[in-house]
Amino acid sequence: MLSLSAVKAKKKTKVAASGGFGSKKVVKTASFDAPAALLKSEKLYEELEKCAFREVVSDSETESIFREYVITARSASCPALSDWVPICLLGLHTSTTATDLFESGIISDAVSTYCREIVQAGVVGSKAFREVGTNSIEYAVESQSSFTDFVYDKVYNVKKQDNGGTMKRSDALKVLGLEDGFEKAKLKTVYRKLTMKYHPDRFVGEGTEEESKAASDKFDEAKRAYELLDGAIVEEGGSWYESLGGKERNEFKTVSVQKIGVKRLGEEMKLDLGGWRAAVRCLDSEIIGFFMSRNGNRSAA
Repeated sequence: MLSLSAVKAKKKTKVAASGGFGSKKVVKTASFDAPAALLKSEKLYEELEKCAFREVVSDSETESIFREYVITARSASCPALSDWVPICLLGLHTSTTATDLFESGIISDAVSTYCREIVQAGVVGSKAFREVGTNSIEYAVESQSSFTDFVYDKVYNVKKQDNGGTMKRSDALKVLGLEDGFEKAKLKTVYRKLTMKYHPDRFVGEGTEEESKAASDKFDEAKRAYELLDGAIVEEGGSWYESLGGKERNEFKTVSVQKIGVKRLGEEMKLDLGGWRAAVRCLDSEIIGFFMSRNGNRSAA
């Protein structure tokens, strides 16, 4: 039989081994696997598309609605993200009644839930995203149709077909014969003179074919230089990206990201979106790279 002192000593030994009275048990949690989560979301995106298609072709009495949005991001901490950059698609599907997704907060909740997958989509498009603090990123959303009409077709698709490629700011200044600190009025005057001098219509039926081709190249070069420098001026007073499309483009809206307590590592995230299911999918990395490169060039001296 143990003595009283021996019993006390044994209890102290147990307490010491367990970490002492009041100590909390350390529970290890699995780290978030962003690449795997993004892949999972993209599979869900395909599922939502197929689900909406099946409901339409089957003449189901249930109304099927599938809406797609383009998520853009920007961050003051990174020159390449100084203005908005399209990152990924957001797909939303429901078989209930339609609702205003912005007014109801569903868009904001969906972006908040998928913010880590959205950042990963940015990383897939450009490694520069790895250097951006997630807390410094702002988000905005617009319908895919609005993005296509005012951004993709009028900016990206046109530039993609332009064999001249992306021009640097220093080259643009040289083409137009300007120096840093120029006024916008001066930029317009110089550009107008060059376009009048090298406009293709002036060489119709005059000069050799080589002269006409050289003038056409000069005209295109001046146009690219003007667009680059003029875009930089717009950005100083606001956002060049937001200015695209003018007043006709009214679907581009910023969204606030909130911390939402949802199950991220289960079979499917548990999130109340008013009957809507959501998923995100990467945009083409060339699109992401194009806008990040454009921002970087305009920020460079």
